[in-house]
Amino acid sequence: MGEVVDAQKVKRSVALAVFGGNGGSKVILVRRPIDDDDFPGMWGLPAASCRDAETPEQAAQRVGMHKLGVPLALGDVLAQGQQQRPSYLLKMTLFQAQLDGQEPRLPPDHGDHGHPEAGGSTLYTGWRWGEPRELQDSAREGSLCSRLLLGKG
Repeated sequence: MGEVVDAQKVKRSVALAVFGGNGGSKVILVRRPIDDDDFPGMWGLPAASCRDAETPEQAAQRVGMHKLGVPLALGDVLAQGQQQRPSYLLKMTLFQAQLDGQEPRLPPDHGDHGHPEAGGSTLYTGWRWGEPRELQDSAREGSLCSRLLLGKG
């Protein structure tokens, strides 16, 4: 899961604010599966946990290819934050990103946690362009990536 700080597990993760649509003011929102442990059926930002020895930048590129099905042009770090979860401390980096000329193509078995391309990670059941403010419900429910984008991290 990652490093241990003060006898506590730390899980590093990344989220992406992929801007575009409607003159670049919208971001890609993804819907988590109904059987998701943390935020069932909620809309949020594309995200992933960093694997062992994987940099946040590498994890962000993996989100593009494996979860959205497209290469991404990674931009600046927009925010960083942390959140105490029941069994670990979540540390997240929010990157700005741009699509590399293609729209997302979710893996055909999206939502299947055991999908080989996902490496056991959460795949999404849908995507759409949306305004960042549409993440307010997710932020209230505790979504760190939504909070970071809205400046409430």
